Amino acid sequence: MPVTTTKLGPGTFTLGPAGTPLDFSCQLVSMTVETDKSKDDDETTLCGDVVAGDTTYTATLSGEFFQDLADPAGIVAYSWDNMGVAVEFIYTPNTAAAGSVEGLVTVDPLPIGGDEPKAKMRSEFTWDCVGVPTFTPGVGPVTADAELGDVA
Repeated sequence: MPVTTTKLGPGTFTLGPAGTPLDFSCQLVSMTVETDKSKDDDETTLCGDVVAGDTTYTATLSGEFFQDLADPAGIVAYSWDNMGVAVEFIYTPNTAAAGSVEGLVTVDPLPIGGDEPKAKMRSEFTWDCVGVPTFTPGVGPVTADAELGDVA
């Protein structure tokens, strides 16, 4: 199979219930969905059989937003208004590739401020997912360009 790659963006990121989600795509600088695996030790019985240890997966949504402190409907205000609330999210890193991740995430308030005068303030975050989100591969056509299979 030939190599294919996908560039980050343009994409979308929404928070909130289906039908009325809020789109925070333009405030988003970076985002990853990561899973973490926790596995109990395998156990050996007297006869030599091995009982596999249980495996549990968790997930987080992490990244960085530009702070929008003057926007009462912005991501900073949303994060403070919804702290501790589990909300639906859909993250599509590249709309042309159409692959997306969706699930529930518990919102924590974003940090406010910065450490460099006159710099555009950003908030790094890591939010815990409720359960493991679902990845849906893209269904659109993938074309290879001169950069070794970047999605067009």
